[in-house]
Amino acid sequence: MNKKKIIIVIILAVVAISIGLYTILPLFTNTIVDEPLPTASGMISGVLNDENLKQMH
Repeated sequence: MNKKKIIIVIILAVVAISIGLYTILPLFTNTIVDEPLPTASGMISGVLNDENLKQMH
């Protein structure tokens, strides 16, 4: 093999290994997010009813 083919094979190998690691590594991560879900307040839904929106226009 000449030099040009070896360089192309090395570049393709680096790209293939990078893509493989990018797709496989999240399967082995165990991160637990211990935060409460966000809650919506009743005040927002009361302000944005149809009558108030009609009065704005």
